[in-house]
Amino acid sequence: MATLYEKRGRWYIDYVLNGKKKTKNTKLPATKIFKTEAEKIKLKIELLIKSNENKFITKTEGMSLETASEKYVEYLLSKSKNHLLSFKTAFSQISLYISPQKNIKDIIKEDIKLLISELKTNRSIETVRSYLRYFKIFFNFLVEEEYILKSPIPKKFMPRSPKKLIKTFDSNMIENILSLAKQRDHKYYCFLKMLLLTGQRPGDVLNFRFKDMNLEKDLLFIKISKTDKQIYFPIYNELRKFILTDIMQYQIEPEDLIFEGFNISIVSKRLIRIKKQLNIKERGYDLKTFRKTFGTHLASKGIDRTKVADLLGHESVATTIKYYAKVKAENLKEDLNKVFVS
Repeated sequence: MATLYEKRGRWYIDYVLNGKKKTKNTKLPATKIFKTEAEKIKLKIELLIKSNENKFITKTEGMSLETASEKYVEYLLSKSKNHLLSFKTAFSQISLYISPQKNIKDIIKEDIKLLISELKTNRSIETVRSYLRYFKIFFNFLVEEEYILKSPIPKKFMPRSPKKLIKTFDSNMIENILSLAKQRDHKYYCFLKMLLLTGQRPGDVLNFRFKDMNLEKDLLFIKISKTDKQIYFPIYNELRKFILTDIMQYQIEPEDLIFEGFNISIVSKRLIRIKKQLNIKERGYDLKTFRKTFGTHLASKGIDRTKVADLLGHESVATTIKYYAKVKAENLKEDLNKVFVS
């Protein structure tokens, strides 16, 4: 349970507590005289470990995966609604392969390996990654709350995401999508237009409040849920005109959500219906495509990548570079046309 050893003339003890490796420097000289004292310290650590393990066993006795998920849902009710919806979706799929009645302390790495194998048979890698990500956060919660000692999902189990080229809307697609959205529901049209004009993630746009728009200073305050980053987005002329003409008609109180009544599920399903009516069958066009279109458009206009990274709330400029790949290809096409004149 614990290992006593000599290092740099001192007695050290290695042990594992709550799934984490720890090292104790006894500060005792590594001699036979002090070894007895070091052994006593080692014994105390082992008793602590055993006591802690017994506490976990008592706490998780008979706790099923389903019961644990209910506790996690209670926790999420005061947190992110979007995360809650995504977790419920992931859990409903995962529980098809791991019994909801299985005790959480009995779920091991082999269960997760089998789960990943099964999920991969009829789902995309991105979908599998998404399910596992929410499931891993769930298990980390159980560890923090001392329901289990260690998460059964190590980082190395996460399937690698394939590198994909940026897919953007062309001008005709944008015009058709926005036009149909406006016919169906003006507020939903406003949501899509806000995605296009700010390039922010759908979940973050849903969290916009009227008080976040400072039209006197032309600044839009944005909380980026993915990174917990906060940014001020400049309200440029076109965005300002859109806010005054379309958005402000919905304001009642500054604290109100601009898109009250919408959630990720609702806005996603509506876009699917619009694509179906417009006969857009090619895969890869979703709500995040508005963000990609925004970023690529800025890149095509020669805006510096660091500035684009700031506007999109990227932690690293390396993430932003992908928006320049398509633009680079288009510029090379023009150069090649100049060389190979027919």
